Amino acid sequence: MSLPRARVGGGSAWAGALSGALSGGLPAALLLVLGVLATSPTAGAQTAGGHDTHAVPAAESLVDASEGAAPAGDSAEAEAATLLTRLRERLAARSFAAAATLRVERPGRAPRELLLRIYHAAPDDWLLVADGPVREKGLRVLLADGALHLWFPRAELLLALPPALGGGRLFGSDFALDELLVLSAGPEHWQGAVRGRQAEGGVRRVTLELREREATTAAPSVRLQLDEQDAAPRVLEQLDAQGRVLRRVEMSGRGALPEHWLASRPDTPGARSTLQLVHFDPAPHFDATLFTPQGLRR
Repeated sequence: MSLPRARVGGGSAWAGALSGALSGGLPAALLLVLGVLATSPTAGAQTAGGHDTHAVPAAESLVDASEGAAPAGDSAEAEAATLLTRLRERLAARSFAAAATLRVERPGRAPRELLLRIYHAAPDDWLLVADGPVREKGLRVLLADGALHLWFPRAELLLALPPALGGGRLFGSDFALDELLVLSAGPEHWQGAVRGRQAEGGVRRVTLELREREATTAAPSVRLQLDEQDAAPRVLEQLDAQGRVLRRVEMSGRGALPEHWLASRPDTPGARSTLQLVHFDPAPHFDATLFTPQGLRR
């Protein structure tokens, strides 16, 4: 899959425009979906004041857990490409519809929950729909043809964003807007190599370090851990330029789409978000216009 190239400086320009829109009185739901775009990973690991965020050093993440010799050179790159192809086939080769509960936990606040509906039209199109509570109900995120669109029904507002802003918070959670797109992009989008192996609970896992072939999304560099036997995704870590972890997502379950997801970000210590799959339809029937910007308005 080839994603369109993001415009140089587009992240800052869009973040500024959105900040202006927010100050102009758009619904709180807009802030919940976009989170803090001005300090998203597209702007580097810095706060608005220019100070480093509390990114987790790479040695404390998947690198530290790896053991055994990794393949060398071309062999490591070829194996990584094969595993990415298998992961893409697992997640994205077939259309499906699913529902999940999204729970957002923040220190000192009551947890917030909503129902998230997930629609996938193989191989590249994703639609995420929030189903309550009231202030989030009907919010939609469309990832189609490498583009990102957000629909806010209460304001009747449709936003088309550069792919580089896909790292914004999904409905105010620790998950990214483009989480599934990053995971299912495949070797056409990523280049990298196998960097280690480990056994966990009797299961062999392999760790890949990947970089985008063209810098187009909010996650130009990631570390990904898969089950070696079936390429099931287990851990996704988004990295900054120094290899520190900006965002971590842990996944479990044996289905084509993992049943349980846990996301955390070092810049929000003590906070976490979980996604629990509650329904999966492997043979849905979609309207042809569902995965279009015009279809979002329905």
